[in-house]
Amino acid sequence: AEFLGSWDAPDDMPRSALPEVAFLGRSNVGKSSCLNALVGARRGVAVTGRTPGRTRRLNAFRVEDAKGAAACVVDLPGYGYAKLGKDQQAQIGRFLEAYLDERPQLKGVIFLVDCRRDPNAEDRALLDALRARQLPAVVVATKMDKMKTADELGASMDAIHSFFELPDDQPLFFSSATRQGRPELWARVNDLLFGGGGGAEDEEDAWAGSFEEVFEEAPEEVLMESP
Repeated sequence: AEFLGSWDAPDDMPRSALPEVAFLGRSNVGKSSCLNALVGARRGVAVTGRTPGRTRRLNAFRVEDAKGAAACVVDLPGYGYAKLGKDQQAQIGRFLEAYLDERPQLKGVIFLVDCRRDPNAEDRALLDALRARQLPAVVVATKMDKMKTADELGASMDAIHSFFELPDDQPLFFSSATRQGRPELWARVNDLLFGGGGGAEDEEDAWAGSFEEVFEEAPEEVLMESP
């Protein structure tokens, strides 16, 4: 596995024949923490921090599963950070649209939402944009460990399902702190990239181990530990 690089614009990102899956979410959804928890590496792969919106570039990683199948995982800039000016937020919107339109190898998007927050029109518009492009999307509710009761979590999942008009098997749930939902999410990533095959536990074993070398390749500014 190897860190491919960071780019300021989709046009700067090299073309590749590798199938690609992207992680997308609001600036405070825990996207980078999700990626770090997924890969199981000893050091953080994606930039995390106390200030939302730290990811402002395209960060890409090449991975291989146990059978040698290669793919690319992309950490997209977070959107919707209130402290950014309107011009900066609009720039991020254009950035995301350009990426979605210019990556023919993109097989799907993992769309993260915070299960503690009500989704809004901006979230729905982004998911609708993915649907309009016929890009498969898997909606994942993050920070489930922050919910106080199972009933509270269930109500949140139902609300997300209804708001986005999701299929019966979504949203998935995930916790970066406890890693609950990790095998199920890995199985869906594998399904997007390669059309499935293998159960959730098989996919977790196949992919998680392959990321252990990523921290050897990525530059220090990308390998920041979560505080």
